[in-house]
Amino acid sequence: MNDCCTTERSSTLSADLVGNKRAHFLLWRLPWIAVLASLMLKDSSLKAGIWTAAFTQMGVACIANASGCGRLHCYFTGPWYLLAAVASYLRGTGRLSIPWPAIAGLTGIGVCALWWGPERLWGKYAGRSSLATAAFDRFTDGARAALQQAQEEAESFNHNYIGTELLLLGMLREGEGVAARLLDEHGVALDRSRATVERLIGRGRSDGPACEPIGLTPRSKRVLELAVDEARRLKHNYVGTEHLLLGLVREGHGVAIAALKSLRGPTDLPVLRQQISELGTRE
Repeated sequence: MNDCCTTERSSTLSADLVGNKRAHFLLWRLPWIAVLASLMLKDSSLKAGIWTAAFTQMGVACIANASGCGRLHCYFTGPWYLLAAVASYLRGTGRLSIPWPAIAGLTGIGVCALWWGPERLWGKYAGRSSLATAAFDRFTDGARAALQQAQEEAESFNHNYIGTELLLLGMLREGEGVAARLLDEHGVALDRSRATVERLIGRGRSDGPACEPIGLTPRSKRVLELAVDEARRLKHNYVGTEHLLLGLVREGHGVAIAALKSLRGPTDLPVLRQQISELGTRE
């Protein structure tokens, strides 16, 4: 596997601990079992120690998972668990008069609300909205479809990231945009491209817990930024698949470029820019 492949993959997100049954049991379920089992303890200091440790562990685990994976609810439940840990400590020292069952109940209800609410509104992973850049409202339906197709390609490859090679496959799979037509004119077909990508980077494991493909690699983010700039250069008030293709070629590195070179696809930026400029049509 060449360097361009490992460079793009190095920025992928960590596995989702919430989706890992073993990790979820050890980091969250077991501490909750300890909290509930100690509810009837008479020794307030011992109970406070168990609860403080349990809630702290769950809070730190949530924050670590949010940082590593982007699991959205963890950004909210982590601080809530830590607040419960502080409340448990204060209750044990006598500086808080809230009954123990109330602390457990409020913590549980709060966790459920903070889990369900944000993920219902914004999705499971914070990075999922990363495709919506400041200029995303200028993206054509075709460009948005290509990005959605790229995410679906990532899922089929069992990858938890969207690299430049998946952006390329997304443009081809979209099928009706300017980029797909230009690639077809150069003999770059979806099936051959998918086989080339698989040869270059392989498929991910399907048996391990992983985050959904929620985010772009830094190189793919750069491609989107360059696509917006290419639209500006061509004095287009929209960003279409042709601009995504220009951004991909202009970025000049990564698995997509390696695949295009292997397939004898378009990699000459000035020539491609001229072809698109002559088309002058919005998809």
